[in-house]
Amino acid sequence: MSALLEKGVSIPEIAKTVECHHSILYRELRCCGTKGQCSPDTAQQLAKTKRANASKYRIPKERVDFMSGP
Repeated sequence: MSALLEKGVSIPEIAKTVECHHSILYRELRCCGTKGQCSPDTAQQLAKTKRANASKYRIPKERVDFMSGP
């Protein structure tokens, strides 16, 4: 995506190339891009951070206390 953006290809054309809906690419740019540019490294780092901080991977303190006992 970033290579095509640098070449000046429009988002709808990129969407046709990678066979996805253009709204996905706009969402990706809004989430991970800066000033209309997409940085794959930044996007990957952001995804890893979000995954690590996801609430479904956290064990609540109450459960840890219950499991460790008195």
